[in-house]
Amino acid sequence: LRDIPNASTSAQYLGSNTTCTLDLNGHTIFGTVTKLLNINASGTTFIITDNSAEKTGKISMSCASNSRIYNVYVTNGTLILNGGTIFAENTRAYDSSSAKSTAVSAVYVTAGKTFTMNGGTVHAKGCYAARGVEIAGATTANATVNINGGTITAETTQVSTAQGIYIV
Repeated sequence: LRDIPNASTSAQYLGSNTTCTLDLNGHTIFGTVTKLLNINASGTTFIITDNSAEKTGKISMSCASNSRIYNVYVTNGTLILNGGTIFAENTRAYDSSSAKSTAVSAVYVTAGKTFTMNGGTVHAKGCYAARGVEIAGATTANATVNINGGTITAETTQVSTAQGIYIV
């Protein structure tokens, strides 16, 4: 792996019934899209780790958008974070006159899917709503989130709606 300094399109993992490990190994994947990595493979386990000595590996995205922003989006399968940083930022200013929701989620888990965090860092930053880990579909089909280690944080710069873990 080498640094990917400015991804302008989303990456989507589609391999069904497999296990895939992304070792950041101290490198950074950075993008300016509204959904940087989509895990969309039934029966798949996608593992993110950072085996570098410095532990500086990062999947990072920053954009100014009026749309929802997700860094790592789990549509199907299981995401396991063993190391590295997942960072998402929406730099668009909050517009109180139109009450535009410009929420940002570092990790988004859809109904019935699984996220396990054994280490690493998840951080979201936004002007309006920032969510470290967002769990959707709690009323329709249970998503599973296991936190065994690591750090989850969120911060806002204009309106105070920062949640480390947000359940919809």
